[in-house]
Amino acid sequence: PLQVDRLQQFHILLLLLHPLLRLRTLHLRIHILLHILRS
Repeated sequence: PLQVDRLQQFHILLLLLHPLLRLRTLHLRIHILLHILRS
């Protein structure tokens, strides 16, 4: 049970980290998009 719990925890951590890694580019895109829309 401990091994499975450890694996599940790692999987959840991965799922949480994946969007965070892409958040930077997404934030940049939104920033550029807003800049274009304002002008």
